[in-house]
Amino acid sequence: MSSSLNNIGEVYRALGDYDRALYNLTEAMRISQNVGDMRGLSKAIGNLGLTYEKKGDFNMAEEYYNQSLKIKAKINDKYGEAISFISLAQLYIKKAKYEKAIDFCEKGLALSTEINAKDLQKDAYKTLSEIYEQLKEYDKSLRYHKAYSELKDSLISYNAQERIARFQSQFETLETEKENEILKKDKLLREAKLKYQQDEIRKKNQISYIFFFIAFVFLVFLIIVIRQNISKKKINKTLEFKNFEISQQNEEISQQKEEIQAINEKLEDINSELEKQSIVAKQTDNAVLILSPEGNIEWVNSYLLEKYNLSFKQLVKETSGTIFNYSSHTDIKSIFLSCIKEKKTVLYETYTSIGDFWAQTTLTPILDENGNVSKLIAIDTDISKLKMAYSEIDKKNDLLNAKNIQITDSIAYAKKIQEAILPTVQIIQEQLPESFIFYKPKDIVSGDFYWFSEQKERIFLACVDCTGHGVPGAFMSIIGSNILDDLINDKKLSNPSEILQEMHKRVRRTLNISGSDISQDDGMDMMICCINKDERELSIAGANQYAYIIRNQEIQTISGGIYSIGEKTRDNIPPVYETNHFMIDQDTYVYMFSDGYQDQFGGDKNRKFMASNFKKLLYDNHSLGFDNQADVISQNFSNWKRDKKQIDDVLVVGFKLSPELL
Repeated sequence: MSSSLNNIGEVYRALGDYDRALYNLTEAMRISQNVGDMRGLSKAIGNLGLTYEKKGDFNMAEEYYNQSLKIKAKINDKYGEAISFISLAQLYIKKAKYEKAIDFCEKGLALSTEINAKDLQKDAYKTLSEIYEQLKEYDKSLRYHKAYSELKDSLISYNAQERIARFQSQFETLETEKENEILKKDKLLREAKLKYQQDEIRKKNQISYIFFFIAFVFLVFLIIVIRQNISKKKINKTLEFKNFEISQQNEEISQQKEEIQAINEKLEDINSELEKQSIVAKQTDNAVLILSPEGNIEWVNSYLLEKYNLSFKQLVKETSGTIFNYSSHTDIKSIFLSCIKEKKTVLYETYTSIGDFWAQTTLTPILDENGNVSKLIAIDTDISKLKMAYSEIDKKNDLLNAKNIQITDSIAYAKKIQEAILPTVQIIQEQLPESFIFYKPKDIVSGDFYWFSEQKERIFLACVDCTGHGVPGAFMSIIGSNILDDLINDKKLSNPSEILQEMHKRVRRTLNISGSDISQDDGMDMMICCINKDERELSIAGANQYAYIIRNQEIQTISGGIYSIGEKTRDNIPPVYETNHFMIDQDTYVYMFSDGYQDQFGGDKNRKFMASNFKKLLYDNHSLGFDNQADVISQNFSNWKRDKKQIDDVLVVGFKLSPELL
């Protein structure tokens, strides 16, 4: 019942009557669920997803596709899983979710490859080609389209070979059965005729004996007459029995005739199917040749003859009737011999000056029952447009490579400029011997930067995370560094909260951000500290960033203000930043950082490292020397990230303050 409703639903969907299709498929799903038919349930749910997709309701289609996928995975229906993955990929193309489409299609391709489902591999290659075409990644699109074309041609050859072999086997089996049945019936007829003749002879002998007894024993006439009557009755019964047997044999012969007629009808169906296969070969837009193991051309389809405007006789005359003279490939003989020797399909490309086109040839061997090559099928596909596309791509790639070199050289020069404004680690360690800088830009240049200055009894150190990364972030870092130079080195500001407030004003003014017309969120998150060596005091403040301080084996979080530098505030009221003060009367460990480290994806489950893990990492290793701490932080980042892409610039600044060092 569930299967019938499923089929009815598919028919209504094909007719475009989606409401009736949904009704029948929903009933099929309900019945399958009630009887515990998980395979029927997954099929009904998958068809519901396809119907919603045809109807244009992509969200419902996605929901049903995912339900069907879960059931197929549960019952280990790998073929069904591959279909669901590819269906979801095709749906995500329509929803313009190309990353998801790639992910699901690659899963479908992997699974179909695992179970050797070549039809699904072909669909997956075609879908991946369409996705990358939408993404304008034409290299990948063409690569997958080529894989799709090769697999499609291979399947055509393989199916044709398989059908021919199957039909040949069926034909030979039916012929053998037909001959055996005829021989068997002929034997029965001969045996029946012989038995009848023997009975007739026996009957004649009995009559002769009767007449002999009448002549010889007249005295016992009555006895002979009685015996004669008895004998006649027996003969009549025997004749009736023989007639009955003959009648039965005639019925069997009639039945055998019907069976033979049925066999002939099957042979007609087989011949009809072979005729259809021949029509496909004739009507295809590819050139098809059937060759002997010696390379002689035995048959070509009409497409090839029309393409060259030749008859078959003319083609044979001009090519000497061999593939070696027909093909323009310089190595055709070795390719042909390799195909026969390996007994495997081979592909090769050939440029033909006549007609100025490129052809890709699929050469497939046909094996007989002994495993020897009896025929070869060559299918030529016109790939001229594909070759032209490759040529255009190569030209564009050369142009892009040249432009990329120019851009990379410019960015590399920008890196030198950015490195020039960053203080060296040696300069920082002259004032803070126990310190480290872990600095890892995402791109060539970075939006994260650190800033350092010594003003008599004061040391200033800042950790800044500018909007974005790469070139835009680098420009912001130069703006931030210049403003810090002016405020601290020239204007002599020393209170971290005042420095942040002035930074906020300068950034907004520099970027021409005004009042309610603000449309950008350009700016920077930062933490800045001032170390007063004379008073042995640490002052620290932050803007939308926080830091960690470790004292007495306890870690403390220093939170910054809620607004970034340059960010629009409510009612345009200037933001307030708070300065935190600490007396340096004991060993004090200070860590300032951007959010790039804790937001990095990686690990076994490809998730973020998270702030809690980063905090624990710093605390667990704070007692090590600062050179060792830098190595631990660097190695842990590499181990976590593995081969994943770095998502943001990373900056970690750490240093230790001790009363005896100030």
